[in-house]
Amino acid sequence: MIRVLNEGVGDQVVFSSVEGERCDPRKSDISFTVTAMTTPEGLNLILVNREADVARDLTFQFQRGYRLVEEISLSAESLDSHNTEFQREIIVSRERPQVPEELRRFLMPAKALATLKLKLIPGT
Repeated sequence: MIRVLNEGVGDQVVFSSVEGERCDPRKSDISFTVTAMTTPEGLNLILVNREADVARDLTFQFQRGYRLVEEISLSAESLDSHNTEFQREIIVSRERPQVPEELRRFLMPAKALATLKLKLIPGT
């Protein structure tokens, strides 16, 4: 988990907001969060979905345009999953789109942590 979080560390944390069920940080039932950080190339987003069975279909609104250039995610079968010397229940994956497109939507799996690396689209 620390490796996935470290991949998302940027220069500065910037304002981000989330709307939807169980997204209000002032309430104890929060299950989905987003942190946005600037990088020299654009933005990194760290997404956390603690829902046991509910994927989140996300829609993004940015002040400028960004392409998704890499996704690093950590996922598991259960919220109680853990890795041992002999068994790997938690999977870390890294994906780079062959043709990076502007990020407008993203399906965030249940029980997952993801870092999305975004590159600023020039002129936007």
